[in-house]
Amino acid sequence: MSEQRHSFPPEADRTPFDALRAWESGPDPAVRERARRGLELHMADPHPARVPRPRRATARPLRRPRRGAHGSRRWLGPLIALAVVAGGGGAVASVLLRTEHTVRLAVFTARGTLSPRFHVAARGRGYCWTASLATQTAHAYRCFEGNAILDPCFASASQAKSVACFISPWRPVTMLTLTRRLPRIAAPPPGPRLPWAILTGDGRHCVYMTGATAPVGGERINYGCTDGSYLVGDPNTSQPLWRIRSVKRFTPAEMRAPIGRFPLVSIKQTIG
Repeated sequence: MSEQRHSFPPEADRTPFDALRAWESGPDPAVRERARRGLELHMADPHPARVPRPRRATARPLRRPRRGAHGSRRWLGPLIALAVVAGGGGAVASVLLRTEHTVRLAVFTARGTLSPRFHVAARGRGYCWTASLATQTAHAYRCFEGNAILDPCFASASQAKSVACFISPWRPVTMLTLTRRLPRIAAPPPGPRLPWAILTGDGRHCVYMTGATAPVGGERINYGCTDGSYLVGDPNTSQPLWRIRSVKRFTPAEMRAPIGRFPLVSIKQTIG
């Protein structure tokens, strides 16, 4: 492309702006022709074709399941749980139903005072001469109040001046002021021990009978219950939910009956 310069005006005809003028392109037919063709092409196709850009591979967002008209999704968890229980059968039931075992009844607080959960119904004076026959937990004694035997009686420590005596863990206690020092108790023999108290699955409260009892079906009557019934033999602890034989009343005929005749009842809780 050829360029031409404007000739400067004579010195006398110059103005102050003449020094700011730049060089300008002169007329060029070839340049004008290319511009005209480009304008015609633009007018014929105002949106020229473009090469599409490659799309990036993106993960499609997961759609949330639609909520039913009655909120059916909230039933999904319970339905799955029911299906698991139904599929598991007795194995799952044995895990869900278990006997709660309280090794030792919390009779006293950390300060050595009687726990507020127990109510004192009576007070007396007496002494303890041996370890409890009802429970083998520490600081549990067999005591006298006059001619009455109280068992178990719990002490807060081996040097305690009083003991809390129970008929059962669900009834008020008798506070016994000691007239003698507590006896020394040897460590209980190793091996399994019978619970002091049992709460059955049908709601009976039963405690271990320390005195002489009678056999039923060849097994000792071990527990007396508040409704007058008895629990016979030792608890069956082979499953998570323990069971024990039960008899509603004692008669001489039942002494000779086979033990399998008496029904098994579940044990909800044992204590000591």
